This record gives sequence, C-alpha cells and structure tokens, in this order.
Amino acid sequence: QRHICHLLRGRVRVDAGHTRKWGDGVTQVSAPVVLRQVTFRVVGTPVPQGSMKGFANKRTGRVHLTSDNPNLRSWREMIAWEARQAADWCSDAPVEVRAQFWLLRPKSLPKRVQLPSTKPDCDKLLRGVLDGLTGVLITDDSRVVRATTSKHYCGPDEQPGALITVRELDVPR
Repeated sequence: QRHICHLLRGRVRVDAGHTRKWGDGVTQVSAPVVLRQVTFRVVGTPVPQGSMKGFANKRTGRVHLTSDNPNLRSWREMIAWEARQAADWCSDAPVEVRAQFWLLRPKSLPKRVQLPSTKPDCDKLLRGVLDGLTGVLITDDSRVVRATTSKHYCGPDEQPGALITVRELDVPR
C-alpha cells in the first residue's frame, strides 16, 4: 500500500487525511515512478557557470550580460548536442538529474588525494549542465526536483567530462 506523507510539526498527514505521529507505521514517502530516462556522456573539460557580469551600452542604454568564463558557451553547446543525440523528447514534467564530473588530476597533486575538494564547485558545474539541458531535454531548469552531483579525478586512461542522467518522473498527486 502506497502513501504520500507530509510532515506537519512532528506529525505525518497521510493521503487519506489521517494524522499520525512518527513511528505509528508511516515512515516512508512513496517513490516517484520513472517515466523515461536517458544517460549520456559529454567529453571535454567541465566548465563551471559562475556569476554573470552586466554592463550598460552607452549608445543604446541596454544592459548586456556576460559570463565570467569564456568557455562556458561551448561547454553548454556540447551538453545540448549530446543530449539531442541521446533522446528525442523534451520534458515538462518533474525531473531528476544526476551529473558525475571527471576532472583532470593536477600533476603536482599527491597520489593520496583521491577526490577533488577544490574548485570548481559542484553546484556551479551543475548550473552549467542544467542550462545546457534547458530547451533540449527539459523545458526549464525549474522542473528539476532532485539533483545529485559528484566530482572525480580522471584515471590514467580516462578523459575529462561528465556523465549525465535525466529521469522524467511521474509524481503521484
């Protein structure tokens, strides 16, 4: 039997409208059903999407926005191209995005260091991926309800890049 649960000040309200305390048999929220899923790899150095800089054009009076990173546009275009090759659908439903990034290991880094705990930040890397997917696999990045991100160093025979999974979810109402 599947229940949707809502936390209400230490109590849980179940779909039928019954309210119970935690531990009264209701401990889990039902998992959404995956409608469609696509996984693809983008080869290239992952580029974080940092802050945007704005400046006013004195002739036209318009404000122009530019990115901190000049390589961001080509990275997002590579993501969009790989996404188009992997799937022919664009979802307006809630989606889950998983992104694993492989970064080049600096030659000066000691072998004992296994995970990249320095820049670029996972959230900024994910922001670039979501903007690359917008209009291709998802209508808007506001449709993302769950995101998982991780960073790894490339192995000896691996190329830098990203492994991206997008799952379209059917959330019970």
